[in-house]
Amino acid sequence: MTLSKAIVLGLVIVLVSSMYDSNSAVVQLTAKDFNKVKTGIWLVEFYAPWCGHCQRLTPEYEKAAKGLKGIANIAAIDASNEKIDVQIQGYPTIKLYVDGKATDYSGERTASGIVNFMLSEFKKV
Repeated sequence: MTLSKAIVLGLVIVLVSSMYDSNSAVVQLTAKDFNKVKTGIWLVEFYAPWCGHCQRLTPEYEKAAKGLKGIANIAAIDASNEKIDVQIQGYPTIKLYVDGKATDYSGERTASGIVNFMLSEFKKV
């Protein structure tokens, strides 16, 4: 492998290793801090960095997190690397957690759909 191919491959690995950067409004969870979802209302995306559907969701999920900042907890976890006890049928899977109790999210995968869903959930509590 040439040096330029190795550099490109390295950049691709770095870019797909995390869907959300440190400046993201999306809270990046790990197995160690996943217990945060036991308190409050959280929307959590379970993703794999290599998943094309996850990559397409990322900008919409990021917009929703920015729109809900200070209102709702919008988080993501790399379920392909983190060992958590959650059933995942496919990537991305999105779950709503209300004080630790999970339900599947089956709404629109757009920023406005996610925001509207979360705002309606807040009206219920």
